[in-house]
Amino acid sequence: MASESYELSVRTDSNKASVRMSTPAVLVPNAGGVAGAQPAPGSTLFTNIDCSASNLDNGRFAVTVTIEDSSIYEDSRYPANGSKTDKSLRMFRTTNALVLRDGQTTEFTAATDKVNGEVIKAGVTLTVVK
Repeated sequence: MASESYELSVRTDSNKASVRMSTPAVLVPNAGGVAGAQPAPGSTLFTNIDCSASNLDNGRFAVTVTIEDSSIYEDSRYPANGSKTDKSLRMFRTTNALVLRDGQTTEFTAATDKVNGEVIKAGVTLTVVK
């Protein structure tokens, strides 16, 4: 299972910090063949992360994180149009409000894919820069 890591600097005045990454996912050949292939409509892979934080008492911080992610899923059980596998776009979105201390790590969500049983987990580590 793949693991991806992102680092984001966030101020504690409740302003939002964000990461946006995207790339075309599925190439569709043009009328003359594969050369000049273009992304299929709606097939962009992306990762979007939004985070905000604010100070609480006793060295604690309120942290709100939203993660949106897409990936290509290949399913050989239900192939379309006679191919060996069918590709589809899988979407994942989670939002959570956490209370953390400096150096604390927590896994704040886990979700199981309904088709293949793969578990997607998201965790956060808070590191205070002074």
